[in-house]
Amino acid sequence: MDHLNKLVSKDLVIGVPKLKFEKNLICDACQKGKQVLMMMMKKSLRKRKRKKRKRRNKRSFLRNGEH
Repeated sequence: MDHLNKLVSKDLVIGVPKLKFEKNLICDACQKGKQVLMMMMKKSLRKRKRKKRKRRNKRSFLRNGEH
């Protein structure tokens, strides 16, 4: 929101109220949406790590010649 503060302080836009906009102020709906997104990202990250581990284990198994 720093860009809004700059517009207001330098009177670059007509009609913008003289308010101090706070950084990182998120409404409740946006906050909930971000929380869900983060949970989904964490879950997909765990899946990717698990797949990498399986591939790595499979490759080391095949390299050692233990069929």
